[in-house]
Amino acid sequence: MNKIKKIANNLITPGETLSQRVVRGGFFGVFLLKIVNRCFSLVRLIILARILPPNDFGLMDIALTAISTLKNEISLR
Repeated sequence: MNKIKKIANNLITPGETLSQRVVRGGFFGVFLLKIVNRCFSLVRLIILARILPPNDFGLMDIALTAISTLKNEISLR
């Protein structure tokens, strides 16, 4: 447990070496990129839900689900 606290503290507080700063910057960069990507996806979905009629929105949902599933299957191989 103490080791986990030490690792978490190193990620939050500024590191003294370049490698520690690079790791910390990469960690927060990837984390923030994922959050921004999710927010844009949500906004896009809300806009499309307002523009498209319910039948077309359902069809788009089925297509996006199929594409997402295929993308995940391809990336696993």
